[in-house]
Parts: sequence; structure tokens; C-alpha cells
Amino acid sequence: SNTRTEEGLKRAVQYFQKVIELDANYAPAHAMLADSYNWLNQFGFRQDFLDKSESSANKALFLDNSLAEAHIAMAYVQFVKYKDYEAGKNSLAKAVELAP
Repeated sequence: SNTRTEEGLKRAVQYFQKVIELDANYAPAHAMLADSYNWLNQFGFRQDFLDKSESSANKALFLDNSLAEAHIAMAYVQFVKYKDYEAGKNSLAKAVELAP
């Protein structure tokens, strides 16, 4: 079943936060946490979700700049929060380069 519901995404946030508590240096958890916040933003367009997504995406990129999912999460922030379409395009291009 589709878990991209508000309830499912909030549960995903809790799971990714738990993983990060266990291993703060696990970049994929930070990237997927950012992605979850991005999806949650779709349900309410809340600035705090974008802020949390940006923070998580930055952490993931700091830990592992070769993680395509982190670049995708950052592209969303760049497009939606900052309306920086050039930076967003560059982040998506980097993600495709890393994981064609």
C-alpha cells in the first residue's frame, strides 16, 4: 500500500530519527529524513518542514556527497524554499550523474 500519506510520512520521520540516534553518521538516513520532510511539506506547505529537510539534506551531503538521494532532497529545497531553479537543476543533474 502507498505509505506517502501524512500519517505514513510522520511514521517514517520517527523511524529515520531513530536510525540517526543509533548512528548519526549514516548519511542515507539523513537523506531519507529530508525526503520525508519534503513530502510532508506537500501536505501543508510548512516552512518548518522545509527547514528540517534542508538541515537533513545538508547533513547527508556532508557525510556522503556521492548520495544521489541527498542531492534530490536538496534540489527540492532549492526549488521550493529558495526558488533557486538553477541550483535545483544542478542538484538534480548531480543526482543523475551519481545514479543514472
